[in-house]
Amino acid sequence: MSAASPWSVATGRKPLHLNSMMPRALSASARRPPPPPPANQVGAVTAAVRILRHLAETDERQGATQVARALALNTSTTFNILRTLVHLDFVVFDEETKTYRLGLGVIDLARGVLSQGGFLGAVQPHLEELARRHDVTVSLWRRTTDQHLVLIGAADGISVMRIHITVGQRLPLFIGASGRTMAAHSDVSDSKLRVAFMRLRWEQPISFDRYRDEVREVKARGYAIDDGCYMRGVTSVAAPVLNPAGEAVMSLGSHFFKGQKRPGEIDRIAADTVELAPLVRRASVTGGFG
Repeated sequence: MSAASPWSVATGRKPLHLNSMMPRALSASARRPPPPPPANQVGAVTAAVRILRHLAETDERQGATQVARALALNTSTTFNILRTLVHLDFVVFDEETKTYRLGLGVIDLARGVLSQGGFLGAVQPHLEELARRHDVTVSLWRRTTDQHLVLIGAADGISVMRIHITVGQRLPLFIGASGRTMAAHSDVSDSKLRVAFMRLRWEQPISFDRYRDEVREVKARGYAIDDGCYMRGVTSVAAPVLNPAGEAVMSLGSHFFKGQKRPGEIDRIAADTVELAPLVRRASVTGGFG
């Protein structure tokens, strides 16, 4: 992953990147196994998606052998898949260095998802309304099968200087306020949570005991707070979006500069974020808020 900050400060229309570090992804040993694959899973498709995700997560171009080694795939198979992805414009091949990186084709896919309406189209106005009401940056994160959070929706506040987050970025599952909501509504044991926690990078480090206590508080009050621990100078409030089984499948966050809001304002931001979360879940099932 890139060491550049995944978040930025926007002044007017031009975002200025925060001078902070991207948290490290969890190692394979700290990840929970993904759900069982379908009976008729197509191996080539699975390998292609794994390759695309790998290229999205790495901060450097890689050759076919590097990619194959990282994913424990056959080198010849990896080369053939990469060559096909290059032809389809999902991957770009550098002739000089013999390395690969993501191509613009993936942007076209993402743009298509965001422009088709449905769930995200229904949710976006509500994210924007929450952002305007409290002058905060609002984020909607979805849990992935490989134990990450991916940003699928965002809305900026109205201030000239504000926090900006880019849709599509990925974070380790248990980082920040949203990570606390995920930990609170999962079946992870304290021992496994500790292992995962030790692999996270915080700009303002905290102890595992404090983190665990804050995770336990989520169920009692309905939301989590990260007060500048994940990213120095940024306070985040997050509410879980739960499925019928009570598991967190998404997380709704509100973000603002540390010290910008008074305690009473933070309480109102938290209450409105919590209130919107179940509506987001309903929209994800029905495709709308009606």
